[in-house]
Amino acid sequence: MAPEDTCYQRIFWREQPTHPLRILKLNTVTYGTASAPYQATRCLNLLAEEESPDFPIAARILKEDCYMDDILSGADTIEEAIEYQRQLKELLGRGCFPIHKWCSNSVEFLEHIPSEDREKHLTLQEYGANEAIKVLGLLWDPTHDMFLIAHQHRPVLAQIERQLWKTNAGWDDIVEEQFQRTCFTMQEALPQLNLIKVPRCITFPDAIGYEIHGFADASTVAYGACIYLRSMFTDGSARLRLISSKSKVAPLHELTIPRMELCAAQLLTRLLDKVIPATQMTFQEVVLWSDNTIVLAWMKKPLDRLQVFVRNRIAEIQKSTNGYKWCDVAYPYVVLSLLRYDQNFSEGTKVTIGSRTLLAATRSPVAGSANHRTVRQQQVSKVFH
Repeated sequence: MAPEDTCYQRIFWREQPTHPLRILKLNTVTYGTASAPYQATRCLNLLAEEESPDFPIAARILKEDCYMDDILSGADTIEEAIEYQRQLKELLGRGCFPIHKWCSNSVEFLEHIPSEDREKHLTLQEYGANEAIKVLGLLWDPTHDMFLIAHQHRPVLAQIERQLWKTNAGWDDIVEEQFQRTCFTMQEALPQLNLIKVPRCITFPDAIGYEIHGFADASTVAYGACIYLRSMFTDGSARLRLISSKSKVAPLHELTIPRMELCAAQLLTRLLDKVIPATQMTFQEVVLWSDNTIVLAWMKKPLDRLQVFVRNRIAEIQKSTNGYKWCDVAYPYVVLSLLRYDQNFSEGTKVTIGSRTLLAATRSPVAGSANHRTVRQQQVSKVFH
């Protein structure tokens, strides 16, 4: 820090409880203050702006592919990946930020990285993965280029506490037998999350076009939305890849099923607003699916004929999805399975809704993965820390 600013970072200090208190001035920026997250991000952005003439690619990566102190980016070839790594290392070096914990799904790329600068992999037998690393709350198996679900007990406990609170149960009260069975069922189902594997690559090198398909669904206890990329090929077949999903628990005040479905459609709309710009891709069509005909009918009504709760959400949906197509799903179980990322639908299953075949079983996964940021095939992915 500048010497004239150190007076604003004073702390009390003593080596032992019996020692007198000393007042110290911190000479470096300390993480833990309210402004620390902003300072860290602003510092990286400023560094990228100042050094962009010398390191244009690394500057773009810092601005677009950085989250706090983690950088996730990709390249089309090994040569490009090596150049990106060199630029990032030199750019961050000018700001006194040594970069390490490199990881990639390319063994050839890692050969150019000293072993002490590579990320240490985790051994996860229960996931069926020999090696994995942590990536922003997920687990990534770079060998097979798959995301794994690192389930946590905290969300489950929060849901249990929520249900107990609704029943006004006391600390020493014995919960109902039905509630106990629900808790045991949830506990037994948790290990099933280890079986879910989501491909990081969402594009294919020989695809001739792409579509976005979003699904919204709800129940009495929760609602959710998911977005898939549909890749189409010259032989008429197509493949689906999960891009993003989000779910929320139902509000404490009970809503009717149509209103819950409306909340799901609103959630899908907001998710689209974030996903489509992030992909930086051109789509031939964006199709949104719901299995609730009441919600679809609300979207066609004049806003002044709707109640306030419905009108506000329909107005947001119509504004954000203008130009997109909303369709009715005749088979609700399809949406539920897609929201759950059912393994039966993850690879090679034919899913037909109406006259549209969303996923054909004639294709096989392509070796060499692609990053989802661009239409063109990206064969090398790196994870920087």
